[in-house]
Amino acid sequence: MQRTALAHKRFVVAAGAVVVSFTLALLLLGIYHRLLNRELRVREAAERSAREAYVREVALRQDEQRFRLFIQAVKITRSSRWTVRGQVSSWK
Repeated sequence: MQRTALAHKRFVVAAGAVVVSFTLALLLLGIYHRLLNRELRVREAAERSAREAYVREVALRQDEQRFRLFIQAVKITRSSRWTVRGQVSSWK
């Protein structure tokens, strides 16, 4: 009878160890899942920010190009004289 009780006690301990190990594995899996999701959200935010910065940079470059063309047109216009009718009277 003592052997049966000892075997039962070892079985209960082993089953408890399996349950504790399984519970710990689930807990670690949950923590890993949360950390991974947080990292993905941070990366998505960084990528979104980079895309928005790129769009702003492209718009700024286009504005700068339009401004340069405007200044060039002003310089060309400044070097000529126009009549009231919009005709060029002199060109420097």
